[in-house]
Amino acid sequence: MKKFKLAVSLVITTIFIGSQVMAAGSSFTNKDTSNWDFPSKTGLEAAKIEDKILFTNTDVQWSADQLAKLQDNRVDPQFIPSFTYQADQDDLRSKLMVTNMPGAKFTRKDAQYGIGEEIQLSVLKTSDLVKDKSYYFNTTWLNMFDSNPSVSLITQQRFAQPNGTMNDIPKTSDLISKVSLKEAAILEKKYERLYLPKDFDSAFRQYSKDTKATKVKSYSLIDSRTKLIEFKQEADKKLIFTPDSTEVQFAITFDKSKFITSTYINKIVEENNLKISQIYAAGIKNNKEELTISWFDTSLEPMSLLESNKFVSTSFTITELEGTAKVGDLIKIWNHSTVDVIEIEDKNGDRPTGVHWLNNLYDPKK
Repeated sequence: MKKFKLAVSLVITTIFIGSQVMAAGSSFTNKDTSNWDFPSKTGLEAAKIEDKILFTNTDVQWSADQLAKLQDNRVDPQFIPSFTYQADQDDLRSKLMVTNMPGAKFTRKDAQYGIGEEIQLSVLKTSDLVKDKSYYFNTTWLNMFDSNPSVSLITQQRFAQPNGTMNDIPKTSDLISKVSLKEAAILEKKYERLYLPKDFDSAFRQYSKDTKATKVKSYSLIDSRTKLIEFKQEADKKLIFTPDSTEVQFAITFDKSKFITSTYINKIVEENNLKISQIYAAGIKNNKEELTISWFDTSLEPMSLLESNKFVSTSFTITELEGTAKVGDLIKIWNHSTVDVIEIEDKNGDRPTGVHWLNNLYDPKK
């Protein structure tokens, strides 16, 4: 699928995140409806706390013509828009992601020496996107050194391979804009007053060493409540019939009717030798809209960072866990009443990410 050259207009804008004002930056208007991952309106803004915490935000809208290309109910393949924050240096570490885009999944590509970290947001629940509605994607970064790193925003067309993996469509990426730490608006807050873990900024805590460099699993064949139930039954069988000593990548989806706290997560992690690589939660705003919240640092209590930008006005519940463990330990958790389903990697090592968004789509009462 080839993209056409874009005609875009550049204006200066200010984006509001809750009650906080982000730095003035770049905003674009796209009238090319064939370029459906590049929203009709989008931009990149930033704010910071003492050159230690950097907030980057993009605010986007899609036109009716663009959404028509995404919401055609096709299964083979299923096209998906995505957004990537690309850091230009290895100084930045992503700590918290928040979005109101439906069916959101985040994938991190670790920073290497001289190469910045990437955070990619894939919007899986395209059927729920609404024309001309404002959606946002915010990432909170830790700046580890005394430098002036920059973050770029890139859009990308993706597709979900049936019974396979999530993949980028080659030659479809667009660089939207770029913002540096020095350009970010200064928030009148103190880093030390965020009450973060003592080793929050330790270089040794930034990444899980047990995450395999594998592709993310596609769920595109699940297009009904019946198929979702069948999928969970097959996941149960696979878990039960895999030898207990096998170490696997896993995704736990919790029962939506249960309120899952960090205390509970810490308990099952410690008791069952889980190595957690990513956590997902659902937060509810005053308008009852569900936010997807995700973080990688298991020691983080994210509420202080969430409150810094007024994203969540109520508490949130943890929805999914990703990580590595032995099957025998996962089976112990599988028996908990809090668990909806536990998935493990397939024979190709494709990584599961959980089905909370599919429960919302096909089994809203679950």
